[in-house]
Amino acid sequence: MNNNFKFEFPLTKKVIYFENATLGLCPRSTIKVIKEYIEERCVWMLGSSNWIENKNKWLKDIEQSKVLFSNIIGSKKSEVTCLSPSAHIYK
Repeated sequence: MNNNFKFEFPLTKKVIYFENATLGLCPRSTIKVIKEYIEERCVWMLGSSNWIENKNKWLKDIEQSKVLFSNIIGSKKSEVTCLSPSAHIYK
């Protein structure tokens, strides 16, 4: 196992991890993105940020995700869709 892999998956420095059926290890880069997302959502839910600005950022993030995913699966961005929530809050 190379050092870059061990850096991305810190738990592998301490244990040999075989549980991947339901809960696989997340690389450090994924954990960073999850933390950033949770922090943004918590700030928004506490009313400490501009909802419209955050909505526009989230919409851009969705478009960027569609581009990245379409590259992975070899499709056009227009062939990738994201389901939206069934309820919307507008202020």
